[in-house]
Amino acid sequence: MNNLALILSIFGSLVFAGVAIINKVTETDRKIDTSVVNNVMVLSAVIMGSIILAFVNQFIKAPILKLNTIALTAGVFGYLATLMLNKSIQYASNPALTVALFRSQIIVTAIIAYIVFKSKMTNPMLACIGVIILSAFAIAISSNETDKDKNKKETTLTTNWIFYAIIAIIAVSFADNLMKYSSILKYNYLNSSLYVLLGNLLGLIIYYIVDSKQLTVLYNNTDVIYKNIYLLVLSGLCFGLHMISLTSAINFSSNPAIVKAIITLDIVLIAIVSGLINAESKLNMKQWISCITLCGGIVGISLLE
Repeated sequence: MNNLALILSIFGSLVFAGVAIINKVTETDRKIDTSVVNNVMVLSAVIMGSIILAFVNQFIKAPILKLNTIALTAGVFGYLATLMLNKSIQYASNPALTVALFRSQIIVTAIIAYIVFKSKMTNPMLACIGVIILSAFAIAISSNETDKDKNKKETTLTTNWIFYAIIAIIAVSFADNLMKYSSILKYNYLNSSLYVLLGNLLGLIIYYIVDSKQLTVLYNNTDVIYKNIYLLVLSGLCFGLHMISLTSAINFSSNPAIVKAIITLDIVLIAIVSGLINAESKLNMKQWISCITLCGGIVGISLLE
């Protein structure tokens, strides 16, 4: 695999782990509405991400402002995926459960990339993806929490996180392949990254137009947003860096599914850190074994591409 794509993928997984953990804290411990957390995060990600790209463009001269409707559309799908993912994280006991299911979108992305872009996918690479997916699901399935230990309301919430995660999977698969199509059309990675961020902003605007009642929710949360602004801005910075890293890595890689396979490293990071923060999210032996196996699959697919 291209070394730069590998580095960007690993960095993207690190900062996305930060996004999931920070958002879980703000939504549960700080009692902030999920949509508010998501939208303030996206807004700060667009602002800070754009500043970062403008700074980088001073050293790497490229037509960064050239209109890129493909990347813009990818950003809108990306916003939908992020909104649904944050809702799923809110309902899951451990954010690693949501991210584990979410990362199964590697299969969807791989299939689309193979059919549309004729991306290379050998049997060993498919085997590694299989190991990653199975390990991710094993982390979720072997969770310390079980439905039989919950009351009816809690069981419904457990079902909800799966529903929202599936919507996120569909949306992000479209986003990933549109990012790859953007690189095939010779748009540079800085340009694609900028328009993916702007697409997220467009998605946010559409969200408030479609559901104007959310503006009232945003207004009612003004005080709590102000009190926790440092967490929301930090989450936005991490998300902005994640989007830039992801878009650039897909640009440099032959198959977007490979990038997404490597980024599953965030599941391990989220699961471990969540266990340290919250005793109820502590990993059991099966989950530790699954984490190690997942890392092995990531190493394998990194070497095979």
